[in-house]
Order: sequence, then C-alpha cells, then structure tokens
Amino acid sequence: MTFAIWLQTATKVINLPFDNILLLCVCLLPVERIEFGLDWPLRKKEIDILMDYQESWIDDLDSCGLISLLYSKKVINKRQMDFIKSKQANFEKNEELLNILRRCSLIAYNKTIDCLLATNQPHIAAMLEGNGGRQCVIVRFKLDIIII
Repeated sequence: MTFAIWLQTATKVINLPFDNILLLCVCLLPVERIEFGLDWPLRKKEIDILMDYQESWIDDLDSCGLISLLYSKKVINKRQMDFIKSKQANFEKNEELLNILRRCSLIAYNKTIDCLLATNQPHIAAMLEGNGGRQCVIVRFKLDIIII
C-alpha cells in the first residue's frame, strides 16, 4: 500500500476531511531497531574499516581543525575535545580520536566523513566511505502520524 492510499484510507477511518489532517510528525524508524531511534551504533563494517585503516588514520590525519569542527557538529563533546587537545603529539591526538569514533553512532560516523571533507582531507574520508558508512540499508519502517 502506498503512503497516499494509506492516508486516504486513514482519513475515511477517522472520519475527518483530508484537508483537516495536519501531519505534525512523520517518523520513519526501522521496526527492528526502534530502541536506537535514528542514532544507531556502528555496524561491524564501520568498525572493521576503522581497524583496517588505523595506521593510515594515525599517520595521515590532520586533526588540527578537525577536532573543533567535530565538536561544533556534536560528534564529540567538550570533555572529549579537551582530552584530545591535551595530547602533545599529533599521532596521540589521532589515536584518541580514533578510539572515540569506534564507540560513536552511525550519524556521528557520517558527520565525521563530512568534517573530513570540510577540512580538505578527502583521502581519509574515502577510507571511511570505502566499505561502510553512507550505504543504503533496506528495512521495514513504522510510520507514526500525529493528528490534531
């Protein structure tokens, strides 16, 4: 059943004219993972990518402007940012950032890719996009509609 047909059926069932229905909130949430909402933990694919490219990440990443950008995009919090910045050597900062990202969500992983592109590090972003991240996943959805 398409959304339009479903909506027409719903308007008949609740006996309201179509024009009077205000769709306040349409939430598309995978039925199998509703407990996470849209903030899913990393899948094995992304964790494997982080592990596979660990040496390249630690050696090649320029974390200077990246850390502040990740903080502004809410990928990391202030405590994490301060902890990373407290490290003296660049490779130590990169190691700590990698450790944090291994425990982040899919949303944060994808925001990290965006931040890498924004800080002119497309080679690192390409590593993260390689076998994981930003892939289309086909799942069943639950449609929640609030009618006023």
